[in-house]
Amino acid sequence: MLEFRCEDWVPLSHRLIEHGRRVCGARKTSCSLCPLEDLCPRIGV
Repeated sequence: MLEFRCEDWVPLSHRLIEHGRRVCGARKTSCSLCPLEDLCPRIGV
């Protein structure tokens, strides 16, 4: 598992939220375009 420094948590959180909004849409996902596809459990997709 990757570890991040405490000072990186907030910027990382913001980046993951933005990624989720753009790629992991609730109604229409774009899993095939996602660079994190291999790491994602895709529960319910």
